[in-house]
Amino acid sequence: MNSIFLTLFVIAAIIAITKPGKRRSKPRPLQRTAEPEERNRPRYRDKFNLLNKAEQELFERLTNAMDDMHVFTQVSMSQLFHISGSTRDKYIQIGEVGRKSVDFLICRRDFSIVLAVELNGPMHGYEDRKKSDETKARTLEDAGIPLAIFYPDKLPTTEQLMEELKPLIKKREEYEKKRDWRYGRTQ
Repeated sequence: MNSIFLTLFVIAAIIAITKPGKRRSKPRPLQRTAEPEERNRPRYRDKFNLLNKAEQELFERLTNAMDDMHVFTQVSMSQLFHISGSTRDKYIQIGEVGRKSVDFLICRRDFSIVLAVELNGPMHGYEDRKKSDETKARTLEDAGIPLAIFYPDKLPTTEQLMEELKPLIKKREEYEKKRDWRYGRTQ
C-alpha cells in the first residue's frame, strides 16, 4: 500500500516539475469609474486647434518673413535625419529623438531643410523639459540644422524675424556646401 502511495507521489512530483508554469492571461485594462455622460465618449478625439495662440501668431509671422519658403508645423525629428551606426545604435538614437518634434521647420521650395524653430513656453523651465530641449538642440546641431528659439511673451515682428533668421540661413548654407563636398554631391 505504501509503495502505491509512493509511486503516485513520485508521478505527481514528476508531472509538477515538467509541467510548464501557469500561463498568464493578458493584463486587464484599468477599469475606471466614469460618469454616465463620460461612458459614451470616444477614447481619442481631435484637438480643437493644432497650434495654440502664440504658435499661431509665430506661424503667421514666419510665413510672412519667409514668403519664399515653406513653413511646416509640429514636425517629428525622426523625419529630419539619417542615423548612422549599427542597428542597435540606430534604435537607441531613434528612441532618443524620434518622439520629439520641432514646433516649426523652414524648408526651401524644393523641400530641403533650412532651419528649425522652437517656441519655448513656461513648461520649458522644468528640469525634464530642459534636458529634452538640450537633447533636441544637440541633435539638430550635430545634423547641421540651425535652431532658432523664441518665447511667447517676446515674439519678434516679421521684420525682426527676417533679420534674426538670416545668419542661421547662412550657417545652414555653409554646412550644406561642406556636406555636399564630403559626399560628392553637386547641384
